[in-house]
Amino acid sequence: MDKGPLFHAHVDGRQAAQEPAQQNLQQAEIIKQDQVRHQTMEQTQQQGQGLPDVGGWLLTELRRLRGVGIY
Repeated sequence: MDKGPLFHAHVDGRQAAQEPAQQNLQQAEIIKQDQVRHQTMEQTQQQGQGLPDVGGWLLTELRRLRGVGIY
């Protein structure tokens, strides 16, 4: 009678107990990174609102220079 391969399962209780905690730490780190990324985006948007409209200024200057004949 041919027997299939025998698999011996050995589970270390300490390792099994640490796995959920390790997963929780990884999830917490991902959430923290997302929060930092979100805060950075918000700060960048707020800073951008306080800046002058450089694109509009540039177009005005290009039109002025074109009128003078420099551009």
